[in-house]
Amino acid sequence: MYGKVIASLRKEMKMNQHELADRLKISKSSISMYETEKRAPDINTIICLADFFDVSVDYLLGTTAERVRAEEQLILSSENEKDLIQRYRNLNAQGKAEILGYIRGYAACCGNLLK
Repeated sequence: MYGKVIASLRKEMKMNQHELADRLKISKSSISMYETEKRAPDINTIICLADFFDVSVDYLLGTTAERVRAEEQLILSSENEKDLIQRYRNLNAQGKAEILGYIRGYAACCGNLLK
């Protein structure tokens, strides 16, 4: 699982394996072997990759779908906020766009109520 995640993150950054290897000061063959899961990165490399891609180690290893590091997650003050955030995260792209449209429309006509 981690191989697909590393390859996907690398491609998101529009980098080839050689460029990533240069940035991380490791060999291109290591990147290739990680992505094909012929070799597992050691713990220091895992941390380095997570830092480089700005994702959690859990996400990098494929054990969670949450890309955000725990220390960067919102500190929510109520169960209602947690529920709303979770429901929003579960929406597909169209659902998220619709919700944001409603919020923007509401803010445009009643902006003073959002403060």
